[in-house]
Amino acid sequence: MTKIAIVLGGTGTVGSATTAAFLKESSVSKVVVTSRSQEKLDKLAQELKSGLGDDAASKVIGIVGNPNCEAGAKDMQAKVIAAVGDKIDFAVSAMGFGWFSHEPLATTSAAKIDEALKIQLYPAFEAWKVIMPLVRNAGGSYVFVTGGGPDMFLGPGTGGLTIAGSTSTAFAKVAMKETAGDGFISTEVSFQAGICRDPGVMPPSPITWLASADAGSALVSVALKRKAHVKTIVIKTQEVMTELIANGINS
Repeated sequence: MTKIAIVLGGTGTVGSATTAAFLKESSVSKVVVTSRSQEKLDKLAQELKSGLGDDAASKVIGIVGNPNCEAGAKDMQAKVIAAVGDKIDFAVSAMGFGWFSHEPLATTSAAKIDEALKIQLYPAFEAWKVIMPLVRNAGGSYVFVTGGGPDMFLGPGTGGLTIAGSTSTAFAKVAMKETAGDGFISTEVSFQAGICRDPGVMPPSPITWLASADAGSALVSVALKRKAHVKTIVIKTQEVMTELIANGINS
């Protein structure tokens, strides 16, 4: 029986790698990819055709949506249901990115903090509210992708990043707890390392850089293997990433 996957924020660095990893799984027949930008969806389609071939790329369904509010999220949900129905077997939420206020919190406006929340928290929150029920319908798995920004980059000028990043991880943990008995698997994967396409070209840095292709493979492994529930796994090293790719999260 073939399965349906969705990658929320599927055109970003981690999201596009996750999409490619899903396409390599024979059990997955369709991969829904959401993005705020049609241009980014078109670019991803070309990259997938070039890297994996036309057959793999044809399994992708691109959907433009901006779930930073309830109306936008409901519109996205309607598009997803129209495309693949009301059951999603595997969901990976890779939405949001780092944002810096570049000034101390004492002089940062509430509007700038709200802007950071609209980038990192609100889309993941609203998307979860409309996609989670589809995962629940299928008894599937939902993987939250969060980051270590609040711990890795805490310092002067990082108010927006640290506050919004902290709320994102808190949201994932609360959401997992509140739906723990709802008949589907939920997991949080926190990347406390830099993720890029080619770590070999990155300059010397205190940050550990890991390959996005491995990150995508690890997330898909967690989603498909379904070996843990209401659990957070932190990725800081290649060794942890390799273990996740091979075995998923041990319960």
